[in-house]
Amino acid sequence: RQRHVREKVELLLSGVAHMALSRDKSFKLSKQPDAQLLELMTEPSQTKRVILIRHGESLWNAVFNKSPMLLMPLRLARALV
Repeated sequence: RQRHVREKVELLLSGVAHMALSRDKSFKLSKQPDAQLLELMTEPSQTKRVILIRHGESLWNAVFNKSPMLLMPLRLARALV
């Protein structure tokens, strides 16, 4: 736990140092093309539908992601049979 806290503090200090020492003093937004104009200039694109199917719990999940771990060899043997 202390290692994680130390890593986060180091990241915070690194970010603050970068902001303080960076030479980027100003930022200009580039002129973006108008969306309607861009739509008129380009060809219409095809629309594709993607259907995702979620499967049920696999044997892998049933064996390795259940607790207690003491019963894992028994669950593994049952899955292999």
